[in-house]
Order: sequence, then C-alpha cells, then structure tokens
Amino acid sequence: MKIIQLAIILMFAMFGPAKTADLENSGTAAVILKFNGGIRGGGMADACAGVYGGIDSVYGNPAGLITEKPAIVARYNNLFGEVNVGSFSYINSFKFGSLGASFLYLNYGSIDITDESGITTGKFFPSDLLAIISYSKKLTPELSVGVNIKGFQEYIDNYNFGAVVFDAGGILEIIGDELSVGFLIKNIGLETNTFKIPLNIKAGVVYNFYGIVSDSASKSIIFKKSPPRNAISQTEDHLTVAVDLDLSSDEGAGINLGVEYWYRDIAGRMGYKFRSEARYAGGLTIGFGLKLYGYDINYSLTPYGALGLGHNFSFSFNL
Repeated sequence: MKIIQLAIILMFAMFGPAKTADLENSGTAAVILKFNGGIRGGGMADACAGVYGGIDSVYGNPAGLITEKPAIVARYNNLFGEVNVGSFSYINSFKFGSLGASFLYLNYGSIDITDESGITTGKFFPSDLLAIISYSKKLTPELSVGVNIKGFQEYIDNYNFGAVVFDAGGILEIIGDELSVGFLIKNIGLETNTFKIPLNIKAGVVYNFYGIVSDSASKSIIFKKSPPRNAISQTEDHLTVAVDLDLSSDEGAGINLGVEYWYRDIAGRMGYKFRSEARYAGGLTIGFGLKLYGYDINYSLTPYGALGLGHNFSFSFNL
C-alpha cells in the first residue's frame, strides 16, 4: 500500500545510516541534515571539527572555510543502491571574511505505490533539497569562527516539510599551524510537530606534522616542526592526525579518528568511527586526494552499516 511505501522512506529518513532493524527507535527526519558531504573529511571518518578544510569545511566546521582564493567544487555521493547526492559549492574571500554558497540535491530513487491488494498503481520519487550560506572570519591570528545558514525541504510523494537551521563553530590554533582545537554545533533549530531536528555537537583536536627529513644519527625518517604559516594550504609534505568527540541526538556518543598524509601532490586518508552502540554505522573509512594541473580530485569510501558502502567523489579548482 501507499502508506507502507511512505513508511519505508520515512524510516530511512529518520535513521540515516543506522541498521534497518532499529529504525523505529529514532525520532528525527531530514536525512540531508545528517549528511556529511565533505569528501576529504569522509576519508578521515569525519574527524574535521578542528581542521581547516577550505571549501570542504562547508560540511565540516564552517570556521575552517578560510580561503585566500575563490574556489568551486562539484561533488557526487553514491550512498547505496539508488540513493545519491549531487552538490555544488562556491567560496570567495572578502575584506570582511570568507563567504560561500552551496546547493545539494538528495535523490532516493523511485518507490512503487501499491494498493491494499499489492498491485502497483504508480511510482513516486522522494527527494531532499538543501541550500547553505556559509561565512567564516579570523577574529585573531589564532582564532577563526564560522556559521552556516541552512534551508532544507524534504519531498515524499504528496508530503513535504522543511525548516531553516544553523551551524556554528570555532577553531583555535594552540601551537601555530601544528596543534589546533575545534568546536562545532550543527543543525541548531526549533523542533516541529512533524519532525525533530537532528542535532550534532563535535569537539576535536588536530595535530600536523610537517615535512620529511632524514635523521643521519638514527638513520630514520622524521617529521620537521616549525612549519611556515598556512603551510597546510600548500603541497608541502605533512601528516595530519585528527580526533573528534561526536555527540548526536540520533546516535548518542562516538569518537572519530582520522589521518591524512600529503606527499607532494598526492594524499592518502584513513579513519575509523567508533560508536557507543553497535546498531549505529561505524567502521573504517579510506580516501585519497590528487592535485593535478590546478585541479583537486578527491575520493572517499564510507560505511553505512547494513545499508552498504558509499562512494564519494569531488572535483574542485581555484578561480
């Protein structure tokens, strides 16, 4: 029946990447608000609360959106089955800070509508739309703050609902470009009688090791310290280690651990999501990045529990 088909979609929307058997235990919808579309962060298990990610920070911590050049990025996320997301972002730097705009479309595929006897009478195509305005600014050389204003609309057959929510975050550099901490609150908004907003709070620590040199005394390879300012935006060899505490109104507490290593113009990424309950999607993530002729290409593979694996791609360049 039609109501059964709607229930299936609503259960997915309420739970996102959790295992199907426990869908009824969640009380939120608007799955697009739970979606972490950053490809770099996806390869690092979304351990991005303290990371300066440039245009990728739209989906991580908006305080990390700081940029010196305008940039454009297009992303495609094949979550599982027919469920996929397409998105587009633009950022630019102004005297008053960095400003960005993003648009996302989430397509759930086609769903059969059946009557009480099980006969198919038609199809419908549930989807979500999300628009984001992002702003970030360095208040001091060490402290950056940022905010996202997000408007979304969810369409399920003849039903639709939406709201406006906010993200707010900050990143504080403790030891130059080496050690930083970040804090983020996502999806700040008023709950409605239709659905609950999926609130998410993150706090993270990031440490960057820069350059590779040979230690002739010990005959070993070590990382340099005291990097040049803003070195992470360059292609100098460096290793990034990030850890986030991740608190969600849907999934409770978790820890995200991620690493990234850049060697010249190639990056490898890996992470692991630890979850307090096995029914929520955790596990290993991997990814890579490539700078080629002025273009940035990124890929990540992320787990969605019993629903399968997601393949995520992005292509970006500076103007």
